[in-house]
Amino acid sequence: MTARVKHLGIKTLDWIAFIAATLVFSVAALFPMALRWRVFVAIFARVFAPLMGWPKRIGTHLSFAIPEIPAAQHDQIARQTCRNLGATLFEIFTPAYTRKLAQQAQITGPGADAITRAITDKTPVILVSGHFGNYDIIRSKMIAIGVDLGGLYRPLNNEWLNKTYVRAISQTGTPLFPRDKAGFTDMLKHIKGGGSVALLIDQHMDKGLPVTFFGKTAYSPGSAARLALKHNRPLIPIYAIRQSNGREFMIWVDTPIAPSDPTKMTQELNDSLERVVRDNIDQWAWPHKRWKVNRREGILISTSTMS
Repeated sequence: MTARVKHLGIKTLDWIAFIAATLVFSVAALFPMALRWRVFVAIFARVFAPLMGWPKRIGTHLSFAIPEIPAAQHDQIARQTCRNLGATLFEIFTPAYTRKLAQQAQITGPGADAITRAITDKTPVILVSGHFGNYDIIRSKMIAIGVDLGGLYRPLNNEWLNKTYVRAISQTGTPLFPRDKAGFTDMLKHIKGGGSVALLIDQHMDKGLPVTFFGKTAYSPGSAARLALKHNRPLIPIYAIRQSNGREFMIWVDTPIAPSDPTKMTQELNDSLERVVRDNIDQWAWPHKRWKVNRREGILISTSTMS
Protein backbone atom coordinates (compact mmCIF):
# COMPACT_ATOMS: atom_id res chain seq x y z
CA MET A 1 0.00 0.00 0.00
CA THR A 2 1.47 3.34 -1.05
CA ALA A 3 1.70 6.21 1.40
CA ARG A 4 -0.79 8.21 -0.67
CA VAL A 5 -3.39 5.43 -0.60
CA LYS A 6 -2.87 4.91 3.12
CA HIS A 7 -3.28 8.64 3.75
CA LEU A 8 -6.48 8.67 1.70
CA GLY A 9 -7.81 5.71 3.67
CA ILE A 10 -7.14 7.46 6.98
CA LYS A 11 -8.82 10.65 5.77
CA THR A 12 -11.83 8.64 4.59
CA LEU A 13 -12.17 6.95 7.98
CA ASP A 14 -11.81 10.32 9.70
CA TRP A 15 -14.61 11.74 7.53
CA ILE A 16 -16.87 8.79 8.29
CA ALA A 17 -16.16 9.17 12.01
CA PHE A 18 -16.96 12.88 11.82
CA ILE A 19 -20.26 12.27 9.99
CA ALA A 20 -21.21 9.50 12.42
CA ALA A 21 -20.46 11.68 15.45
CA THR A 22 -22.38 14.61 13.95
CA LEU A 23 -25.42 12.41 13.31
CA VAL A 24 -25.33 10.92 16.81
CA PHE A 25 -25.22 14.31 18.52
CA SER A 26 -27.78 15.83 16.13
CA VAL A 27 -30.30 13.05 16.77
CA ALA A 28 -29.54 13.08 20.50
CA ALA A 29 -30.30 16.81 20.64
CA LEU A 30 -33.96 15.99 19.93
CA PHE A 31 -34.35 14.35 23.35
CA PRO A 32 -34.30 15.73 26.91
CA MET A 33 -30.80 16.12 28.34
CA ALA A 34 -31.11 13.42 31.02
CA LEU A 35 -32.34 10.83 28.52
CA ARG A 36 -29.74 11.96 25.98
CA TRP A 37 -26.96 11.45 28.55
CA ARG A 38 -28.17 7.98 29.60
CA VAL A 39 -28.60 6.70 26.04
CA PHE A 40 -25.22 8.02 24.87
CA VAL A 41 -23.38 6.58 27.87
CA ALA A 42 -25.04 3.18 27.45
CA ILE A 43 -24.32 2.98 23.71
CA PHE A 44 -20.73 4.11 24.16
CA ALA A 45 -20.02 1.61 26.95
CA ARG A 46 -21.79 -1.35 25.33
CA VAL A 47 -20.96 -0.78 21.65
CA PHE A 48 -18.15 1.63 20.87
CA ALA A 49 -15.81 0.81 23.77
CA PRO A 50 -15.83 -2.96 23.02
CA LEU A 51 -15.31 -2.24 19.30
CA MET A 52 -12.17 -0.31 20.23
CA GLY A 53 -10.99 -3.14 22.46
CA TRP A 54 -11.08 -1.04 25.60
CA PRO A 55 -12.44 -3.63 28.11
CA LYS A 56 -9.58 -6.02 27.33
CA ARG A 57 -7.02 -3.20 27.39
CA ILE A 58 -8.34 -1.98 30.75
CA GLY A 59 -7.90 -5.48 32.18
CA THR A 60 -4.34 -5.61 30.86
CA HIS A 61 -3.46 -2.28 32.41
CA LEU A 62 -5.10 -3.17 35.72
CA SER A 63 -3.06 -6.38 35.88
CA PHE A 64 0.08 -4.41 35.12
CA ALA A 65 -0.48 -1.50 37.52
CA ILE A 66 -2.45 -3.08 40.38
CA PRO A 67 -1.87 -6.85 40.28
CA GLU A 68 -3.51 -7.23 43.68
CA ILE A 69 -6.94 -6.59 42.12
CA PRO A 70 -8.40 -10.03 41.27
CA ALA A 71 -8.93 -10.67 37.56
CA ALA A 72 -12.56 -11.51 38.36
CA GLN A 73 -13.14 -7.82 39.14
CA HIS A 74 -11.65 -6.53 35.89
CA ASP A 75 -14.85 -6.84 33.84
CA GLN A 76 -16.89 -4.87 36.35
CA ILE A 77 -14.25 -2.12 36.60
CA ALA A 78 -13.94 -2.03 32.80
CA ARG A 79 -17.70 -1.63 32.33
CA GLN A 80 -17.90 1.25 34.77
CA THR A 81 -14.73 2.85 33.39
CA CYS A 82 -16.22 2.81 29.89
CA ARG A 83 -19.42 4.37 31.21
CA ASN A 84 -17.44 7.14 32.87
CA LEU A 85 -15.41 7.75 29.72
CA GLY A 86 -18.60 7.86 27.67
CA ALA A 87 -20.12 10.35 30.08
CA THR A 88 -17.03 12.55 29.92
CA LEU A 89 -17.05 12.47 26.13
CA PHE A 90 -20.72 13.45 26.07
CA GLU A 91 -20.12 16.30 28.51
CA ILE A 92 -17.10 17.65 26.62
CA PHE A 93 -19.14 17.89 23.42
CA THR A 94 -22.10 19.41 25.31
CA PRO A 95 -20.50 22.51 26.84
CA ALA A 96 -23.71 24.06 28.18
CA TYR A 97 -24.30 20.90 30.21
CA THR A 98 -20.68 20.91 31.40
CA ARG A 99 -21.04 24.50 32.63
CA LYS A 100 -24.21 23.55 34.52
CA LEU A 101 -22.52 20.58 36.19
CA ALA A 102 -19.52 22.73 37.08
CA GLN A 103 -21.71 25.42 38.61
CA GLN A 104 -23.25 22.84 40.95
CA ALA A 105 -19.92 21.24 41.94
CA GLN A 106 -18.64 21.86 45.46
CA ILE A 107 -14.95 22.55 46.09
CA THR A 108 -13.37 20.67 48.98
CA GLY A 109 -10.16 19.00 50.10
CA PRO A 110 -7.02 20.02 52.03
CA GLY A 111 -5.99 22.46 49.29
CA ALA A 112 -9.34 24.23 48.89
CA ASP A 113 -8.08 27.25 50.86
CA ALA A 114 -5.34 27.70 48.27
CA ILE A 115 -8.02 28.22 45.61
CA THR A 116 -9.81 30.74 47.83
CA ARG A 117 -6.57 32.65 48.38
CA ALA A 118 -5.83 32.60 44.66
CA ILE A 119 -9.15 34.36 44.02
CA THR A 120 -9.13 36.84 46.91
CA ASP A 121 -5.43 37.75 46.51
CA LYS A 122 -5.54 37.50 42.69
CA THR A 123 -2.63 35.06 42.84
CA PRO A 124 -2.02 33.10 39.61
CA VAL A 125 -1.73 29.34 40.06
CA ILE A 126 -0.69 26.21 38.18
CA LEU A 127 -3.48 23.63 38.45
CA VAL A 128 -2.64 20.01 37.62
CA SER A 129 -5.04 17.14 37.04
CA GLY A 130 -5.20 13.97 34.97
CA HIS A 131 -7.50 12.05 32.62
CA PHE A 132 -9.75 11.43 35.58
CA GLY A 133 -13.44 12.14 36.20
CA ASN A 134 -14.12 15.08 33.90
CA TYR A 135 -11.19 17.50 33.98
CA ASP A 136 -13.15 20.14 32.02
CA ILE A 137 -15.45 20.54 35.03
CA ILE A 138 -12.44 22.00 36.85
CA ARG A 139 -11.69 24.51 34.11
CA SER A 140 -15.30 25.62 33.86
CA LYS A 141 -15.69 25.96 37.64
CA MET A 142 -12.47 27.91 38.13
CA ILE A 143 -13.33 30.38 35.35
CA ALA A 144 -16.83 30.81 36.78
CA ILE A 145 -15.52 31.74 40.25
CA GLY A 146 -13.00 34.24 38.97
CA VAL A 147 -9.77 32.42 38.09
CA ASP A 148 -8.21 33.63 34.82
CA LEU A 149 -7.53 30.06 33.79
CA GLY A 150 -6.10 28.96 30.47
CA GLY A 151 -6.01 25.33 29.36
CA LEU A 152 -3.48 23.39 27.30
CA TYR A 153 -5.06 20.81 25.00
CA ARG A 154 -3.96 18.23 22.45
CA PRO A 155 -5.65 18.74 19.05
CA LEU A 156 -7.44 15.66 17.72
CA ASN A 157 -5.86 13.85 14.79
CA ASN A 158 -9.21 13.98 12.96
CA GLU A 159 -9.17 17.51 11.49
CA TRP A 160 -12.94 17.67 10.97
CA LEU A 161 -13.82 16.38 14.42
CA ASN A 162 -11.13 18.61 15.91
CA LYS A 163 -12.98 21.72 14.74
CA THR A 164 -16.09 20.57 16.60
CA TYR A 165 -13.97 19.62 19.62
CA VAL A 166 -12.20 22.99 19.84
CA ARG A 167 -15.51 24.84 19.39
CA ALA A 168 -17.04 22.80 22.24
CA ILE A 169 -14.20 23.20 24.74
CA SER A 170 -13.96 26.91 23.87
CA GLN A 171 -17.59 27.32 24.96
CA THR A 172 -16.65 25.67 28.26
CA GLY A 173 -14.01 28.35 28.79
CA THR A 174 -11.10 30.24 27.29
CA PRO A 175 -8.24 30.92 26.72
CA LEU A 176 -7.09 27.62 25.23
CA PHE A 177 -3.64 26.71 23.95
CA PRO A 178 -3.01 23.86 21.49
CA ARG A 179 -0.10 21.62 22.40
CA ASP A 180 2.28 22.91 19.74
CA LYS A 181 5.00 25.56 19.48
CA ALA A 182 2.58 28.44 18.93
CA GLY A 183 0.33 27.20 21.73
CA PHE A 184 3.19 26.98 24.22
CA THR A 185 4.30 30.49 23.27
CA ASP A 186 0.80 31.86 23.87
CA MET A 187 0.54 29.96 27.16
CA LEU A 188 3.79 31.48 28.40
CA LYS A 189 2.50 34.96 27.47
CA HIS A 190 -0.65 34.22 29.46
CA ILE A 191 1.40 33.13 32.49
CA LYS A 192 3.77 36.10 32.30
CA GLY A 193 0.73 38.36 32.05
CA GLY A 194 -0.57 37.07 35.39
CA GLY A 195 -2.84 34.28 34.19
CA SER A 196 -3.29 30.80 35.62
CA VAL A 197 -3.08 27.55 33.66
CA ALA A 198 -4.46 24.02 33.94
CA LEU A 199 -2.32 21.07 32.82
CA LEU A 200 -2.65 17.28 32.79
CA ILE A 201 0.17 15.19 34.28
CA ASP A 202 -0.63 11.69 33.05
CA GLN A 203 0.62 11.71 29.46
CA HIS A 204 3.65 9.71 28.36
CA MET A 205 6.55 11.92 27.29
CA ASP A 206 9.59 10.42 25.61
CA LYS A 207 11.68 13.27 26.99
CA GLY A 208 9.81 13.33 30.28
CA LEU A 209 11.05 12.77 33.80
CA PRO A 210 11.56 9.12 34.88
CA VAL A 211 9.15 9.13 37.83
CA THR A 212 6.72 6.40 38.82
CA PHE A 213 2.96 5.90 38.68
CA PHE A 214 1.54 2.89 40.54
CA GLY A 215 5.13 1.87 41.20
CA LYS A 216 5.97 1.59 37.49
CA THR A 217 8.20 3.96 35.53
CA ALA A 218 6.02 6.51 33.77
CA TYR A 219 7.90 9.19 31.86
CA SER A 220 6.03 12.34 32.81
CA PRO A 221 6.02 15.99 31.72
CA GLY A 222 7.97 18.18 34.11
CA SER A 223 6.55 21.40 32.64
CA ALA A 224 4.07 22.04 35.46
CA ALA A 225 6.78 21.90 38.13
CA ARG A 226 9.21 23.96 36.06
CA LEU A 227 6.61 26.65 35.37
CA ALA A 228 5.69 26.82 39.06
CA LEU A 229 9.35 27.20 40.08
CA LYS A 230 10.28 29.68 37.35
CA HIS A 231 7.27 31.94 37.85
CA ASN A 232 6.88 31.38 41.61
CA ARG A 233 3.34 30.05 41.30
CA PRO A 234 1.49 27.67 43.66
CA LEU A 235 1.35 24.16 42.16
CA ILE A 236 -2.00 22.62 43.06
CA PRO A 237 -3.28 19.08 42.28
CA ILE A 238 -7.03 19.16 41.61
CA TYR A 239 -9.63 16.60 40.47
CA ALA A 240 -13.30 16.54 39.46
CA ILE A 241 -14.66 13.36 41.05
CA ARG A 242 -17.86 12.03 39.53
CA GLN A 243 -20.44 11.19 42.20
CA SER A 244 -22.46 7.98 42.49
CA ASN A 245 -25.41 9.19 40.37
CA GLY A 246 -22.98 9.91 37.50
CA ARG A 247 -24.27 13.45 36.94
CA GLU A 248 -22.80 15.36 39.87
CA PHE A 249 -19.20 16.24 40.71
CA MET A 250 -17.09 17.11 43.70
CA ILE A 251 -13.95 19.12 43.02
CA TRP A 252 -11.22 17.74 45.26
CA VAL A 253 -8.20 19.99 45.81
CA ASP A 254 -5.15 18.21 47.21
CA THR A 255 -2.42 19.85 49.28
CA PRO A 256 -0.29 22.20 47.13
CA ILE A 257 3.09 20.81 46.12
CA ALA A 258 5.96 22.40 48.03
CA PRO A 259 8.71 23.95 45.87
CA SER A 260 11.80 21.73 45.56
CA ASP A 261 13.07 20.38 42.24
CA PRO A 262 11.12 19.38 39.08
CA THR A 263 11.60 15.62 39.49
CA LYS A 264 10.50 15.52 43.14
CA MET A 265 7.54 17.80 42.48
CA THR A 266 6.44 15.79 39.43
CA GLN A 267 6.64 12.57 41.47
CA GLU A 268 4.44 14.16 44.12
CA LEU A 269 1.92 15.13 41.44
CA ASN A 270 1.87 11.53 40.20
CA ASP A 271 1.48 10.28 43.78
CA SER A 272 -1.47 12.62 44.30
CA LEU A 273 -3.18 11.35 41.15
CA GLU A 274 -2.48 7.74 42.12
CA ARG A 275 -4.15 8.23 45.49
CA VAL A 276 -7.32 9.64 43.99
CA VAL A 277 -7.40 6.91 41.32
CA ARG A 278 -7.06 4.18 43.95
CA ASP A 279 -10.03 5.69 45.79
CA ASN A 280 -12.06 5.95 42.55
CA ILE A 281 -10.64 3.11 40.48
CA ASP A 282 -13.11 3.35 37.60
CA GLN A 283 -12.77 7.10 36.98
CA TRP A 284 -9.29 7.13 35.44
CA ALA A 285 -8.78 6.56 31.69
CA TRP A 286 -7.38 3.03 31.95
CA PRO A 287 -7.23 2.60 28.14
CA HIS A 288 -4.82 5.56 28.17
CA LYS A 289 -1.24 5.08 26.94
CA ARG A 290 0.43 5.78 30.27
CA TRP A 291 3.14 3.14 30.33
CA LYS A 292 4.74 2.51 26.97
CA VAL A 293 7.99 2.32 25.01
CA ASN A 294 10.55 4.92 25.93
CA ARG A 295 12.51 5.59 22.76
CA ARG A 296 15.50 6.97 24.61
CA GLU A 297 16.24 3.66 26.31
CA GLY A 298 14.30 1.17 24.22
CA ILE A 299 12.51 -0.11 27.32
CA LEU A 300 9.15 -1.75 26.63
CA ILE A 301 6.82 -0.71 29.44
CA SER A 302 3.48 -1.25 27.72
CA THR A 303 2.49 -1.32 24.09
CA SER A 304 -1.20 -0.40 24.28
CA THR A 305 -2.50 2.92 23.05
CA MET A 306 -5.75 4.79 23.40
CA SER A 307 -7.70 4.93 20.15
